[in-house]
Amino acid sequence: MVSRPRMSGGTGSGGLSELATDVRRAREAVLARRVAPVVREDLVRAQRVLLAALEAYVAELVVRRLPVPHRLRDDLRLQRELWGGGGRRKSSATLE
Repeated sequence: MVSRPRMSGGTGSGGLSELATDVRRAREAVLARRVAPVVREDLVRAQRVLLAALEAYVAELVVRRLPVPHRLRDDLRLQRELWGGGGRRKSSATLE
């Protein structure tokens, strides 16, 4: 089962490290679900959790007025393009 990332809301000193751990675990879950045999529903669920974890981590960085690393920003942009808009993958024809 894939767990949902938590939002720290800017409180607590462990917020960023916990959110970073959520991102790492979500990435690991996506990678694990890409191995055959692939169960599409599990992979999609894991990708949605990754998107939520990335969103939460970036939001916390913004709240704290910290820079968003390029890799993180690019990964979030990619995940938003693929899974944003209701969580359904957009067709490649709609991506710019």
